[in-house]
Amino acid sequence: MTVRSQTLPQTLQPDPAADPFLRFARPAIRSDSTPAEVIATAKAFSAELAAGAAERDRTDALPLAELERARELGLTAIRVPREYGGPLHSYRTTAEVLTQIAKGDSSVAQVLIPHLTTLERIRLSGSAAQKTRYIGAILHGAVISGATTERGKTRIRTDMSTTLVEKDGRLLINGTKYYSTGGLLADILRITAKDEAGRTISVILPRGRAGIEQLDDWRSMGQRGTSSGTTILCDVEVFEDEIVPFNEDERTRRNYQAAGSQLLHSSIDLGIALAILDDTAAYARDKARVLPDAGVASAAEDPYVLHMVGQIAARTHVAQAALYAAAEVLDRAHDLWHAEWAAHGRKWDQVEEAMIAASITTAEAKTACNEAVLRSADLLFEVGGASATAQSLNLDRHWRNARTHTTHDATAYKFKVIGNYYVNGTPPPVTLYY
Repeated sequence: MTVRSQTLPQTLQPDPAADPFLRFARPAIRSDSTPAEVIATAKAFSAELAAGAAERDRTDALPLAELERARELGLTAIRVPREYGGPLHSYRTTAEVLTQIAKGDSSVAQVLIPHLTTLERIRLSGSAAQKTRYIGAILHGAVISGATTERGKTRIRTDMSTTLVEKDGRLLINGTKYYSTGGLLADILRITAKDEAGRTISVILPRGRAGIEQLDDWRSMGQRGTSSGTTILCDVEVFEDEIVPFNEDERTRRNYQAAGSQLLHSSIDLGIALAILDDTAAYARDKARVLPDAGVASAAEDPYVLHMVGQIAARTHVAQAALYAAAEVLDRAHDLWHAEWAAHGRKWDQVEEAMIAASITTAEAKTACNEAVLRSADLLFEVGGASATAQSLNLDRHWRNARTHTTHDATAYKFKVIGNYYVNGTPPPVTLYY
C-alpha cells in the first residue's frame, strides 16, 4: 500500500511565498546575533511583559500579542542551527533568555518550551527535508506547540491512546490530548502518538488541518496564559513526511534533549523567583507597614523584613548559579554529541559520560529552582502581610504560577535519582525527565 506524501522543499533556503508556515519573509533573527544582544533583548521584553502580566492573569487573557512580539524580536529562533541560517545560541544563553521572559510572564515562557524542544527533536530525528521545512519555518517566525499528555485513561502518566493508522491509502490520526501547551497560540502542532506497530512517533501538523478541534478549556489556578487545553483529533489526515519517528536507539542511548527540556522548565521557576524578589523588595520599601514593637520607623529598616528579603535573594541566586552552571555542562554534552557521535559515531564512552553529567547537574538545578521559587512565594506574604493579599495587586499569581508549574514533574524522584548516582554510581534512567 502506498501512502500519500506531500512535497517538501529540499534546499536550505525556504521560500516564504511557497510555504504557509513561514510567518515572516525575512529571518526573525540574524545568524551573527551575539549572546549579549539576545539577552539584552530578552531583558527589555521582560519589562514589557511584566507591565501587563497581572492583568492578563486576572482576566484569563491569552498572550497573543506578546507571543507575536517574541517572534518579531527573534527570541523564538535563538536555537536555530547555523546551517539553517540561525545563530544556534547555547543552552546557557537560552536559559538566561527564558528566565528573563518568565520573570516578565511565566506563561509566555512556558509556551516556548514545546517549541524549543520540538526544534531539538527535529534536529535529532527529522529527515533532511523535515529539517529544512520546519527549522526554516522557525527561523521565519513560526511557533510550534506540543500535544503529548493524555489524562484519565490509565494510572501511568506517559500512557497514550492517540493512534496513527492507515485506512484506504490514507494515514489518519485519532485521539484526545490534554495539556496542549501553546496550542491556541502556535502555527504548528507537534502531536505524540502510537503507530500501528505500537511505536511512539511525533506528527507535525498545521493548526488548520481538517479534523483538528482545539478547546479553550484550560482553567487552572496558575499559568493561565499557556492555553494548555484539549486538542481533539478526529480522522486527521497525516502525510508520511509529517511523521518524525523516535529512533529505537533513543530508547536505550541517552542524548542531551531530555536534560535540555528540564533546564528550560527550571528557567521558568527561576524567572518567577526573580520576579518575586523584585516585587517583595519593592513592597517592603514602598508599601509594607512596620509593627509597633519593631523599634524602627519603616519596614525597610525592620531587621526581620530584611532577613526575609535576604532569604529570598539568597535562595534565588543560589538556584540561578546552579541553573547556569548546569547549562554549561549541558552545552558541553550537546557539543560533544554533535561533534563526535552524531557526526562520526565515535567516542561513545566520552559522550555518554557527558550526557550523564548533564542529566545529573540539571536535576540538581531543577530541585534548587523548585525549592527557591516555592519558598520565595511564601515569604513574599510574610513581608507584605495581609495587605499584600489584595486582589488589586494580584501578587498571589506568583505562588499560583510557581505551584502550578512545579507540579510538572516530582522533585522527590529527582532527589532519589541524584542520590542513587552518588551512592551507587547508577546513571539516571533514559526518560524525558532526565
